[in-house]
Amino acid sequence: MPRYLLCLILLLTNVIACKKGDGPGAQPESCKLASVLLSPTGQAQQVFSFQYDDEGRVKFINWGGIIYQYIYQGNAFTRVRPNGNNGVIRSYIQLNTEGRPSVRRDTSYNGQSIVNTAAVTYEYNSEGQLVKGLSNNTSVIPNLSMVWQNGNMVSYTVGNETGFLDYYTDKPNQELTYIQLQFLADFVAYAPKSKNLLKSMTYSNQQINFNYEFDDKSKIKATTWTATGNPTPIATWQQLWDCD
Repeated sequence: MPRYLLCLILLLTNVIACKKGDGPGAQPESCKLASVLLSPTGQAQQVFSFQYDDEGRVKFINWGGIIYQYIYQGNAFTRVRPNGNNGVIRSYIQLNTEGRPSVRRDTSYNGQSIVNTAAVTYEYNSEGQLVKGLSNNTSVIPNLSMVWQNGNMVSYTVGNETGFLDYYTDKPNQELTYIQLQFLADFVAYAPKSKNLLKSMTYSNQQINFNYEFDDKSKIKATTWTATGNPTPIATWQQLWDCD
């Protein structure tokens, strides 16, 4: 499997639905994301399903039997996810006075004792856009940095790897698109969001193009990923919504 496709699939294992009200993980309008279907070309389809609490916040994600749990505690929330045999990683994320993630603290357990810990402090620019995530243990959580232009995130660096982003300037962004997938697992409803719809991403000298299919309400219902120079789709990503 090409490395960039593996990265895309791994990022999708962290996908979370989007914002409605003021609480972390709440949904837009009266719709909830029921599932995401990822169909890599020539490979088995992968299904991600979602469960919500009474306030419309994501509570569980089920990916092939692997359960991700989200626990909300006032101005903070905890993510619990599996980590090997009988192990878990608990990520506690505190929000600042503006309601944005300020500190993330990870504790990894092997089922008997603590294996390692790490903390990340997040920084924002004057427009409230996330620009840095500084880790105290980069072997566990790498540093993060972003560059913004005209309301759009145009590059992001995780550790030593940088991705460059281009946008459809005539199309507004939507709640659940690829740019959110890389941060929603950590930030839930508070994931960074660009102004426009993502057109392409260049990563490790490979450009991935995003082509969208819309429903009658102009909501994205499917996205096809292609690599520049190769007309064969890498994968198709379909969103299934549960709307009142």
